[in-house]
Amino acid sequence: MKSYNILILILPILIIVIIGCPAPPETEHPPEIEIDISIEVIDTWATSSILRLTVDDSTEYWNIKIKRDSIIVIDQFLSGQDTIFIDGDLSPLTSYTYQAYVFHENGNIDSSDLKTTTTIDSVSSEFSWTIEEFPAFSSTLLGVTIIDKNSVWVIGRIKELDPDSSYDGTGHERFNGSHWDGNTWTHHHIGDSDFMGAVFSLSENDVWAATYNYIYHWDGAMWHEFSLEDYGVNIGNKHITPIWGPASTDMYFGGDSGRVAHYDGSTFTQIKTGVNGNVVDITGTSDGEKVILVCRPHLTSFSDEYKILRKDSSIDDWEELFLPSPPENMDYYNYPYSASVFGNKLYTFSRNGLATVDLSTGESYLTYSDATWLGGGRYLTVKAIAENEVFISSWHLDYAFFNGANLQYNDNLDIGWYVLAEWPHQADYRDDTAIMIKMYHGSEIAWGRRE
Repeated sequence: MKSYNILILILPILIIVIIGCPAPPETEHPPEIEIDISIEVIDTWATSSILRLTVDDSTEYWNIKIKRDSIIVIDQFLSGQDTIFIDGDLSPLTSYTYQAYVFHENGNIDSSDLKTTTTIDSVSSEFSWTIEEFPAFSSTLLGVTIIDKNSVWVIGRIKELDPDSSYDGTGHERFNGSHWDGNTWTHHHIGDSDFMGAVFSLSENDVWAATYNYIYHWDGAMWHEFSLEDYGVNIGNKHITPIWGPASTDMYFGGDSGRVAHYDGSTFTQIKTGVNGNVVDITGTSDGEKVILVCRPHLTSFSDEYKILRKDSSIDDWEELFLPSPPENMDYYNYPYSASVFGNKLYTFSRNGLATVDLSTGESYLTYSDATWLGGGRYLTVKAIAENEVFISSWHLDYAFFNGANLQYNDNLDIGWYVLAEWPHQADYRDDTAIMIKMYHGSEIAWGRRE
């Protein structure tokens, strides 16, 4: 009974204490912040996609996840408005859907719209090669252009024996061009120059060659000569003149000190670029709406004239295109010598790897980065004829081939150093055929057939 009475007395007190205590204050949660997040597929290759994530609030670190189909491929804390990701290990010719998410501390989630992309196909990177001596008494070959596997032009300085001295009384006959028809080489006199410095072809009956301030056009039957001085044009005293054009009525010819000549089918005009470097390569879109120049200082000169310039047909000025993550020392060894356009993408190569530039936006990124040493860093020719067919040669007759999935190197064609830095056009690739020419100590031609 005693115990019972104590409980009766205590119970009212407990009730009074419980009822009388105020309720704890409610926890105040920070207001919900809605984050605008978007994802964009910048480019898609055979086994990888390049993605851009955009978050409208760049003042905080956000927990970001990117999902490919049902798999989370990115899970990071990020700050900054735009971030580029590369998603690898994809399969060729396969569609993937991406979506990005922001995870808040309070458990809320913001998401982007869905983006779907399809990977391209990958092709073979294997080449079978044959190497042959160029059929001449002596020769220095400076350029090559492939029309198809049975029609190839080379230019330079070519000398043949002339036993009766009927040509000029010297016992030798000099040529500066030669054409391969699938069976034999036929040498040509292209103008009066001892040698020719560049060659470019649009078709069997539309071939262009140049040296110094002289331009030559092959119409299928004969060579026609144009003196730039007759048109009041001077592109300098540079015998190596890069040539490019989408049509015979829209041709460009590069010179020194940033000088360029343009031919519209009837006359030549001079174009000012505003740079001082030599124009070592020209390329552009197939419709001629965008033209690209690669400019470099002469040989080992260190200056700020390493530039890639873009000009649209709708504007008068040239603008500089910037490559992704350029080396600290942008010099003779690191900067590209050559560029090539396929579609609306510019492809170029340096020690950083294969870089792509979107010609609409000017945005650039590394398509394939690899520190493998190729040709001592001098990558003289880039030829892109498809997204999964990009051929790259170096001055040691090393080469690389991007097949849409990876960049395959080959340094087994050991026929010696073959070119100086002023000649960035001693290789070509077209119709599954690659040709590289050795310049000095006996000209040789390496023929590669992609298998």
